[in-house]
Amino acid sequence: MERASGEGGALLDSMYCAILEGAVGRHPKALKRFRSMMQQILCTLEPLPMEALHAMRVCFTRKHDRFDVAIILDYMGSLLSGVTDPTKPIRPLHASFYDFLTDHSRSEDYFVGESDVQADLAVASLRILDGGLSFNICELESSYLLNSEVPDLAERVKARISPHLSYSCRFWAKHLQVTKFDPVLAGHLRDLLGSEKMMFWFEAMSLLGILGNAALALSYATRWLQVSRSVV
Repeated sequence: MERASGEGGALLDSMYCAILEGAVGRHPKALKRFRSMMQQILCTLEPLPMEALHAMRVCFTRKHDRFDVAIILDYMGSLLSGVTDPTKPIRPLHASFYDFLTDHSRSEDYFVGESDVQADLAVASLRILDGGLSFNICELESSYLLNSEVPDLAERVKARISPHLSYSCRFWAKHLQVTKFDPVLAGHLRDLLGSEKMMFWFEAMSLLGILGNAALALSYATRWLQVSRSVV
């Protein structure tokens, strides 16, 4: 399916508007929550299940953004997949829905524009690392074995490293690098870099099989701090 032009395109937009009016309505608070929720989904670097989206949202900076994602997502089953199973990644049923949301002339009240959600995702990721990382997170019996020598490592990783913790380990620095300097965010970054949590992060990255990405993440953090220092 490609977006039809002319009358067909107008019909598609009318369908999306009708579905959203039934699912979200036009009350200002509901619209604000809808836009915030969709901004989060649009800006995450890989689809996350509802439970992970909620775990990150409750770590957002502003209190009014820390609502239960089910308030919005429970009614979006005709537009998003995964909303009926909290363990399945949330994805659009068709890419044209995102095109609709990001074009104000088409979506009007349901338009999802740019926001500071990247900063929220960076803060949430760092908070999740601080609260979720621990020494020997997968409870390995020996530190002398290679990861490849642990027969049930995949099962341990799945059980002990949640989707939102895995996401935060892998993507906190990418969200950080596209945000402006903020002292609160800088404080969360300092808490990670200046504590034993950094070693626990290295361990988690190794268990996830992406330890090589840690150097790039740290280079993003260093560049962000240098640029931020020059600005302030």
